[in-house]
Amino acid sequence: MDLTPSSWTLQFSWFVGAFACGAAIWNLDWYPDHCCPERTSWEGKLPVRSAPQPLDKLERTIAARAASPNEKSYTSQLLAGGVERIGAKIVEEAAEVVEAAGESGKAGREHFIREVGDLMYHMLVMMQLRNCKLADVEAELSRRFGVSGLDEKASRRK
Repeated sequence: MDLTPSSWTLQFSWFVGAFACGAAIWNLDWYPDHCCPERTSWEGKLPVRSAPQPLDKLERTIAARAASPNEKSYTSQLLAGGVERIGAKIVEEAAEVVEAAGESGKAGREHFIREVGDLMYHMLVMMQLRNCKLADVEAELSRRFGVSGLDEKASRRK
């Protein structure tokens, strides 16, 4: 079976008004950059299951640590420390992101990426503590599309 993007037939999905790929028939998502923007089946009815992304995997791992704490788990220790401990790590990591952003060259960029990863991990731990999922944040960001950043920020002050 040829699963290259060029072998897929595009079919128009009348249900969602988006293109769906032949791989969606089998609920495969081998090349997400070349596949269905809406990730629906060829009929436009069923969502296409894609491989979990790293942030999704991390979110699930953190949730598992919260459900079954382990004293040898750094994540479990952070969660046990609550907002104060996790918050201190977020502040520390945010400062390291800013510091790394000022470093030049390839090594500076790589350092910056590592620090952003650390910050994102700690943010996900705080989100778990507060029962907030990535989907919740995605929904909030989606709500803001089409709204000027300045207008959105001003609306929060009222």
